[in-house]
Amino acid sequence: MTSSFKTEWKSNHPIYERISPETKNFLFKHDEILRWLDDSFKLFKQFENDRNFQDYSFVITPAFKALEKWLLMIAPYLGVPDDLVKRAENTGKLGIFLNDDDLENFIDNVLNRLGKSEEKRKSIRTYLQSLNQTLKNFRHNPAHCGNIIENPLMAETMLHSILSNINEITSMLIEEKIITN
Repeated sequence: MTSSFKTEWKSNHPIYERISPETKNFLFKHDEILRWLDDSFKLFKQFENDRNFQDYSFVITPAFKALEKWLLMIAPYLGVPDDLVKRAENTGKLGIFLNDDDLENFIDNVLNRLGKSEEKRKSIRTYLQSLNQTLKNFRHNPAHCGNIIENPLMAETMLHSILSNINEITSMLIEEKIITN
């Protein structure tokens, strides 16, 4: 079921004001990510003064989806084979390609193909090795009952962190010409 509701993506939209122009252009091609992030912003605004819930994970659940979709979207640029991306998408197990050893191999192959220097490869590899931890911190752990988001401000902090990670890594991948925008 698709919603008839559409967000107007004006230049002063709160998400656009927080991301680089190149990230905005890249994500606009995959607007479900932007819509999920927008849903989390709307939920935060709706519940920011409400202290009646035990857990505010529901505020950032759409941002979890955005993070997962973004990881699936950038995976081919990192050299992850399409069949592996499809399998991760179908099973919901992004660890299939985000585990440290496989991700390092995919990244090295892409960087070698692009002719990046050893120093540049180390820098980019270090940056991208955080992807698995990012998924665990912002999706995996909060999705379980043992991890409570106690108030709306904690949810907002996580939302901004997710958006910041998406922006910073996307911008770097575009700058390094790993993603052609």
